[in-house]
Amino acid sequence: MYLYQLRVKYEKVGDPEFDYRNLRKWLAIGFWIFFALYSCYWATFYFVSLDKRNMIWVDFATSAWFAVLFVAYIVLGTRLIKAINKMTGHQEDDTKNAPGVTQIVTIISLMCVSIFLRMVFVSLQDIQKLSKIDSINKGTSYWPYIMSAQCLSQLFAVAALFSSIYLIKKAEQALAEEPESRRLTDSNDYMAANKLK
Repeated sequence: MYLYQLRVKYEKVGDPEFDYRNLRKWLAIGFWIFFALYSCYWATFYFVSLDKRNMIWVDFATSAWFAVLFVAYIVLGTRLIKAINKMTGHQEDDTKNAPGVTQIVTIISLMCVSIFLRMVFVSLQDIQKLSKIDSINKGTSYWPYIMSAQCLSQLFAVAALFSSIYLIKKAEQALAEEPESRRLTDSNDYMAANKLK
């Protein structure tokens, strides 16, 4: 959500009609609506699992949600990078990245790796039950290593989250220090940039 907020903020630089406070207000409202819908999504699969006495429903629902997040991070990240490049006047074929772009790419990479690992490991035991793949069976001698990898993937996800918070702050600082001469801050520049779309 914060990546989306930054993308809109940077896209609308110089737009006199843009109200950043109003955007944040609607995103806050949207967060609670999303939270309610997500709670219903998770609760539905939880009660199905409870009724059938099989956690496979919750596990696969969680993995499906991670798959959605994987795509969302890539889409939001690439759109944010385009907005930063446009705001700073950088071209896609420039040899040097615009300020903040390196941090955004690192965030996308960290989050996508952590989401992919969690997506696989959450349903690994259920995949084994359905497919009868012996190599990932709980009875194998190396099952503790698989469980250790699962635990490490969770720890990696936590580290990726805190690293992303740090990196997004660094990206915003780098953009704030970008020379004014390279930024489209004038409303006439904003209008001209929109005409070139």
